[in-house]
Amino acid sequence: MITLQTITPQNYNEVNQLIKIAFASAPHSDGNEAELTMALRHDKNYSPTLEIVAKHRTGTLIGHAALSVATIQEQPTTKIAVMAPLSVSPAFQGRGIGSSLISELEMRALKNGFTAISVIGDPAYYERFGYQPAINYGLTAPFQIPDENFMLHVINSNTTHCLTGQLIYATAFHLI
Repeated sequence: MITLQTITPQNYNEVNQLIKIAFASAPHSDGNEAELTMALRHDKNYSPTLEIVAKHRTGTLIGHAALSVATIQEQPTTKIAVMAPLSVSPAFQGRGIGSSLISELEMRALKNGFTAISVIGDPAYYERFGYQPAINYGLTAPFQIPDENFMLHVINSNTTHCLTGQLIYATAFHLI
């Protein structure tokens, strides 16, 4: 059994260690995921309610996920969230913890007025949650990335017509 909760400053060091361990053998890691997470916490649009941790019944922190605020260059009032990073302790992977983190963040994003969530990731993993190539909506990344890895999940279906253009990430992403 796990519990999901909003991050607190007391979790920061443990989260940083978890991210480093979780991404140590990831094939597309650049090794800066923990630094990116710390930098995102200093962004003017940062909200702790969009950063969550998963704890095992023993109290051990075993998962983490965060959303940051992005906009579409051609439509700056459309709120898009970017999920990065999503981390689960290797010893607990394959047990639905990542799925729980994604579901919770999607619910929080919808409640906070976001139209969609973008992620850079493995299509084989994210497609099962409704993520599709963002290019299908006419949304492009601000940097070179294969179309199949730049994905989008619309969480507010009333606004899909407003998703065309280039996504602008939080400035902390200049680390990647």
